[in-house]
This record gives sequence, C-alpha cells and structure tokens, in this order.
Amino acid sequence: YENGKGVEKNLSDAVSWYRKAAGSGLPRAMCNLGKCYENGLGLAPDYAEAQRLYASAALKGYTRAQYNLGRCYEYGFGITRDVELAKKWYRAALNGGMEQARDSLNRLEQPNAVTKPPRKTGGFLKWFFG
Repeated sequence: YENGKGVEKNLSDAVSWYRKAAGSGLPRAMCNLGKCYENGLGLAPDYAEAQRLYASAALKGYTRAQYNLGRCYEYGFGITRDVELAKKWYRAALNGGMEQARDSLNRLEQPNAVTKPPRKTGGFLKWFFG
C-alpha cells in the first residue's frame, strides 16, 4: 500500500498493516513504520516514536533500522544527539552489509566532524547543505 505496487497507493492502509506486523515483532515492519513516523507518511510526524521503532528493530539485528537509528543519534531525531552512539549503530549497519553506512561513519570519524541535521520539508527528508 505504501508504494502502490499491485494495489492502489494508500498510506493510511500501509500504516495500519505496518502496525499489525510490527506488533507481531517483525523488525522490517517496525522499521517501515518508523519511516512513516519520521517522514509523516500516512500519519503525523513523530520522531520519538520513529526512534523507538528503529531501536526495537535494530536490537533484532535489522540492518536498515540500525542505519536509521544511527541517523537519529547523529542528528538528534527523537532523542538526544550522541555521536558515539551514532557511530555504534552505523558500524552495526556496515557490519550487516549496508555500505551506505560507511560514508556516514567516515564522516563522523573525521577530526572536528560537524554534521548538520537534514531539513524536513513537507514530510519528506531533504538534505540541506548550506
């Protein structure tokens, strides 16, 4: 329902199905529901709830959630900013095979690394450099 593959796109239905699956303990569903909360897809944005869902899925070893949790810690989405915890979760994601985490980890391991949080516009994540 989220992407409209094989059915009409309906974000509210997507959220409903993700909630059911996440409630059954499925880490992919937890991560997908977290993405909905983070980006305001089918419901109001709630960074704290997104972070909680990512953490639950990350602790179950779900690589995408580990990466997303690293982002939460790096930028302070729904939680206090903590660069060391961001590195920990980026490393976990990288160890799980997510190469995208390498760039994030390398960026944070630079001396005097300063990262700017991405700007959230219209419910969608947009990177803002400037």
